[in-house]
Amino acid sequence: MPSMKTTGALSASPSVVVGHDQPIVERTPIHVECRVPCRFLKRQNTPLVISERFSVYLEIIDAGAIRSRMLNPNEVIKRKRVSKQFVCCPRRRLMATSDWQQVDISIRPLLFTAVGADVLLCLVVESSVLGRDMWMLAGYTPVSVQQDPVIRDAATAAAAAAAAARAAAAARTA
Repeated sequence: MPSMKTTGALSASPSVVVGHDQPIVERTPIHVECRVPCRFLKRQNTPLVISERFSVYLEIIDAGAIRSRMLNPNEVIKRKRVSKQFVCCPRRRLMATSDWQQVDISIRPLLFTAVGADVLLCLVVESSVLGRDMWMLAGYTPVSVQQDPVIRDAATAAAAAAAAARAAAAARTA
């Protein structure tokens, strides 16, 4: 499957590549290739740091949900504690190497607009020195996700039924 770099409102990173030519639909598996730049995996040669270990993850963050709270996605994805509330897919652990790695993911955005959802595929590195509460952003790629038509139609029908029930209840009380 040929890989392509995605583009979007935010600058794309050559570290995360989506191998998908068609529009991405929620809950549909897509193929992603990731590579951690070497500078994030260098061991610190200081007397205090005897053995530093790295953990690498692919995190999927909902940029639309971040923007809906009047926050800047570029700033939020750098901070693990703030980003946690906008995660829209279980994170995938990768090997701590600078080689290209492949992973299949299925995205479920938190917030859809009329045109779809914007998510960020973020490559993050956690260090034993930094602790589990912090991460280093190694790269990210913005992608657009379309809502599944079946789910969208079911949600529309449920909203119409709820509106009809409210209208019927209002008519009975009037």
